[in-house]
Amino acid sequence: MLHLNKDGAADLTLASKNEEIVWKVLVMDRKSQAVISSILRVNDLLRCGITVHTLISAQRSPLPDVPVIYFVEPTLQNISLIIQDLQDDKYESFYVNFTSAIKRELLEEFAKKVSLCGMGHKIKQVYDQYLDFIVTEPNLFSLDLPRIFTKFNSPSTSEDDIHALANVIADGLLATLVTMESVPIIRCPKNGPAELVATQLDMKLRDHVSNSRTAVSHSIHQRPVLILLDRNIDIASMFSHSWIYQCMVSDVFELRRNTIRVTKYADSSAKPSVKSYDVDPKDFFWNKNSQLPFPDVVENADIELNTYKKEAQDLTARTGISSLNDIDPNANTDTSLIQQAVEALPELTARKATLDMHMDVLASLLKELEARSLDKFFEVEQNFNNPKVQSEFLDLLKSDSKRITLPISFGRF
Repeated sequence: MLHLNKDGAADLTLASKNEEIVWKVLVMDRKSQAVISSILRVNDLLRCGITVHTLISAQRSPLPDVPVIYFVEPTLQNISLIIQDLQDDKYESFYVNFTSAIKRELLEEFAKKVSLCGMGHKIKQVYDQYLDFIVTEPNLFSLDLPRIFTKFNSPSTSEDDIHALANVIADGLLATLVTMESVPIIRCPKNGPAELVATQLDMKLRDHVSNSRTAVSHSIHQRPVLILLDRNIDIASMFSHSWIYQCMVSDVFELRRNTIRVTKYADSSAKPSVKSYDVDPKDFFWNKNSQLPFPDVVENADIELNTYKKEAQDLTARTGISSLNDIDPNANTDTSLIQQAVEALPELTARKATLDMHMDVLASLLKELEARSLDKFFEVEQNFNNPKVQSEFLDLLKSDSKRITLPISFGRF
């Protein structure tokens, strides 16, 4: 999409040396901004030729000699804003991409307005991208529907609202299946939200396969199985305390769209501050350690930091420089060793920044672990049949810490 929907390598941020970069403007809405920001950073957009990225609702200056890529939800409001840009001749050419499939009546309305404004020759592409989901990891995605469990189970939620929620979930799942070019066999338990979602997804998938010219044909023996389950099937897991690094970050802090927001307490009287950390999709430390127990991650962080220090020391020792900070990439020097140091500097600097970030997060986690007695909760939940552990649990309940978290899953006694 960012390369004007041309076929290319899987990693589109790696531009070919033989390919001329086309500089473009990227216009998004709030929903598509969340999709993009979860996997791409500003530097990635620049490598794709995106020099300006902005919201469709913002005030935007005309750039009549630059093509524009719209990546927005298929809504009447967004279509009206695109038509207004078209009438104002704001960009050289228009490449329109919708996050999900646009309804036929809305597409016809769009075509009608384009025809009336007499600028149809500027519309180069209109695509349904089926990207109405958030990718946080290579094997993990989210539909970004906050409080969905509460809405499904609230007695105040009407039947129409439940069907509407199921339809939104089905649209998101359809988008993931189309993106993966997969037509699975759907299985779910009866008489619950999962069955409602499965029914709607089945209809949408059948309609897509029968009407799409690019639908992938699968042998019956090659089709995967999609299992949809109600969250109620294992509700206790939502309250248990994990010892895994990623789970602890999510439980103790806020982890959303690959951004960690850490609340820091200077002292009991001061107002807490919030610091944000972006987890890059290529974050080597997170990718290797996010699923490991907390003590192992702390140990690995120390090993990685020592490895970095050793490599930096070896590099400076060979070049005669006292510190990496003394290296000037713009210096005019013929020394091969200095040149090697200059070439290694960006990678070492990026690695140090990543390690510093995780060391800060781990230090904050350690403080919260001590303040909330999270290690004790974890031990209690792992050995809840032990009478001694039950006694310790009662002592934990009597704790006067304001930041303590009660293990509701312990109610399985």
